[in-house]
Order: sequence, then C-alpha cells, then structure tokens
Amino acid sequence: MTMDPFSLESARELGREGRAEDWIHMFLLGPGNNNALSDGLKKAPRYWIGPVEIPLDRLYRCCGPEAGMEYPEDVELWAKRLQDLSSFLRSGRTVPPLIAEYRSGRLNVRDGGHRLGAFESLGCEKAWTFIWHNSQPEFERHWAELSAEGTL
Repeated sequence: MTMDPFSLESARELGREGRAEDWIHMFLLGPGNNNALSDGLKKAPRYWIGPVEIPLDRLYRCCGPEAGMEYPEDVELWAKRLQDLSSFLRSGRTVPPLIAEYRSGRLNVRDGGHRLGAFESLGCEKAWTFIWHNSQPEFERHWAELSAEGTL
C-alpha cells in the first residue's frame, strides 16, 4: 500500500529525512491550497523543525472569527469548517501538521488555523506542527529550548 504523500505519516517521514521543506511546498501547492504562503517561504532561507507535537496553548492562530485576527473569517463559515474537521478527527483519522512561524518566541500558525480550531474544540492537548525560523541563530536557540524540555 502506498503512503498518502500529504498524510501526517508522510510529513513525519520526510521531516526525519531532513526534507521538511519539500513536504511543506508539496502540501501548500496541492491540497493545502496556500500558494501565497509557499511563494513567501521561498523568498528567503528558512530553518525547519518538525513535525513535532506542540501544546495547543503555545500555538496562535492568525485566522478565525475573533476580533483582531489577521485573516478574519465569518462566524458561521468558521463554525461549519470546525464542525466538519472535528467529525473527521473523531472518526479516528488524522490531518496534516500545522505550519507555524517562530517569531519573537511565539509560534504563529500560518497554515492550519482551522485544524488548530478543531483540535481546540475537541479538547486536544497537542498538535503535530512544522516550525520555521527566519534565521539560523533563532533556529538554534529554539532547537535548544525544545530539546531541553524533551519535545524533540
């Protein structure tokens, strides 16, 4: 049986092989339907960790119905999407990892806001997440932090 190239399992496999960025661009240009993020990521070198399981309370969405979101979404559309994703997850299936930017010590989810919202609504504690860093020193500091806490 061939592994789904966009599954959590394939993401973890490519991450272990040091090919996180390959998976991310394949996903964003395919079923992730986020060409703009893929294009933006290609504009500069990125330093990747993951996917790793990150506690939900350390992840911040940039889309949703709440006031002040960078990408606001209609409350009804948001609720419908979360309901569908929650049902999918309750059936025992998995979703692709979130993609987050490490910026000033904060993990900003740049792709996967709906997935994160569904995890939150289900009371999950962690989510598989790819994390990008915009500089090597930032990457090294964060790697050391995650290693010290046992996340890696």
